Amino acid sequence: MKKKVEVGVINITMHPHSPEKYVELIRSARKLDKPIHLMGTSWAELTDVHQLQFSEDQIKPIYGDIYKYINFDKDSEWFNKETKQHATDKEKEKTREIEHLRPNSIRFTFMLFPELHLIVYSAYENQKRLTPKLATIFFNKLLNHPSLFEVYGPINVTHMPTESVVEDIIKLPKKRKLELVITRPNALKNTEQKFLEKMNAQNAQKIEQNYTAVPDTSLNVDESLKENIQIAAKYGHAKVSGRDEHDHSVTIDTKQVPFLASDIYDDKNTTSMDAFRRLAETVVDFFR
Repeated sequence: MKKKVEVGVINITMHPHSPEKYVELIRSARKLDKPIHLMGTSWAELTDVHQLQFSEDQIKPIYGDIYKYINFDKDSEWFNKETKQHATDKEKEKTREIEHLRPNSIRFTFMLFPELHLIVYSAYENQKRLTPKLATIFFNKLLNHPSLFEVYGPINVTHMPTESVVEDIIKLPKKRKLELVITRPNALKNTEQKFLEKMNAQNAQKIEQNYTAVPDTSLNVDESLKENIQIAAKYGHAKVSGRDEHDHSVTIDTKQVPFLASDIYDDKNTTSMDAFRRLAETVVDFFR
């Protein structure tokens, strides 16, 4: 049977950092054994974490599972569909037998590539989704749990946007306003290293830049500003407001265009894990 695999990519950063520290962080997060509230009645937990043996990376990737499920107040009222009334105390006693179970559970796989500090997660399983917004909330809350914060400090979590969004921002014909939020980059590139040195000199954890064009003009994006937009897209977010070539009002926000990639595989000769790993490795090569 033909099946779909879809992945998203999240960038995590810490300071000081190393590939080994990112592996240690994820393993520590697993040991926490803490449920994470996503929204409403949706919760999720990080479970099994293993090292990927088949990899040419010096520090091998690790992978594991995220279980998303519905949580509820076990002491709330229960509805009896047969009597069409609230369940009696005696009837509710039966629920104690399944107190450790949660409904609507779905498993999503993730893989950490420590040398690039990127997490690739499965966004689609059995016709159910782990949206980029919920995946970002999950890792942000989990990796910044107070117990981990004491050891590793703040962990910046940014969902990678679509590959074309930076060019879309730059090429917008009339750029009226530009907003950039940049957290401390991991300095994998020369431009990131220079920006981190600037933040270190200022003791800055986060930098926000706001630009407004002179009336009846458009913002000019020079090489320096272009670099800042690229860094913001990877380590925070960038948002531009203006008008397109048809003079229509346009807003482009990196948070609103998360990167997703998908593929189709045949489950007769490929496991879901193999399909996920293959797509994850392909996607990561794009960000190297």
